[in-house]
Amino acid sequence: MKKLIMHHMTDNTYIGMVTILDYEISLKKCLVEISFPPEESKRKIIVDLALKCGVNQYRFVVYDISTSGKVLWNTSEYIVPNDDIVNVANMYLKENREIVINSMLPTIRKKEILNV
Repeated sequence: MKKLIMHHMTDNTYIGMVTILDYEISLKKCLVEISFPPEESKRKIIVDLALKCGVNQYRFVVYDISTSGKVLWNTSEYIVPNDDIVNVANMYLKENREIVINSMLPTIRKKEILNV
């Protein structure tokens, strides 16, 4: 099973978004494997934790990225992104429908994400 999905964004602030698919593995273990290009001018990454934390104020967290391309762990900040970012995040979760259906999310939240 995939642990995460990494997708790049054409946003002025963020390098991209990481969707965590495995709710059992620690976030640090998931993200430590990721490296970003050091020449990238944008230095933040959004992490979608819907399948780990639920669809609430803790769903999206932002981390700064170091000049060497690694996540800076002490820079976490929970955010409420705009609707476009939420729609993109839900789109990636829809592509992994089976994981969402079998997740710990309440049925109503699964339906919201999957639009069923």
